[in-house]
Amino acid sequence: MVTSREFYRVMRRKINELFDDIVKYDGTVHKGHYHANDAGKCLRSTFFKYVVDSSPTTRTIARGRILVSMMLEAIALDALKELGYDTKVHFTKKIDDDIYISGEVDAINEREVVEIKTVTPTAIQYLPFTKDFYQINTYLWLSGRKHGTIIYLKSDNPAKYYTYQVQFREDKLQETFNYFRELHKYVTTNTIPPKTSNVELCKVCVFRKLCQRIDSVQKQPGQ
Repeated sequence: MVTSREFYRVMRRKINELFDDIVKYDGTVHKGHYHANDAGKCLRSTFFKYVVDSSPTTRTIARGRILVSMMLEAIALDALKELGYDTKVHFTKKIDDDIYISGEVDAINEREVVEIKTVTPTAIQYLPFTKDFYQINTYLWLSGRKHGTIIYLKSDNPAKYYTYQVQFREDKLQETFNYFRELHKYVTTNTIPPKTSNVELCKVCVFRKLCQRIDSVQKQPGQ
């Protein structure tokens, strides 16, 4: 008979092995080399990502919040492979002499880019998320495609999903370029950007406590 302790020990090891296999983070930061999936996010949060060693925190939160999502997305990617898509394709392009943007598209064929996301039942009403549009629009530029599809998998029922079609927008790409140029300015001068006005983003931010400490210091009398 399997004891509770034995089962827990084996299950924990299996989860750790799976997590290490699907979550890759080497902690390497190169100033001037930024990632497309940061487009449209809180500027301060993205700044912290590039100047703070966040790998232990990121991995801990990912273990609790994202592990199931990544497993569901892996299943979706296998399905897209069977439909003839290439998956996890990497691109890098330069926008200025000292600024590069890179991204790894989930799936791609000659016509379109597909981005897979997992969404909770309570968040469905807010779809599609603005940051996801900026991300896939940047992927379209990186890959030279004009059409994209965002697929949101329902976390409690992955057989149910929502799709949103995206056409490449040059004006939104220029907004993304300006975002990364501004980020680069803060990163290279080691200056903390202003806090986002969208407090909803703070609820799921891995840097929330750090941000709160900074704000509390800045508000102290005489500062």
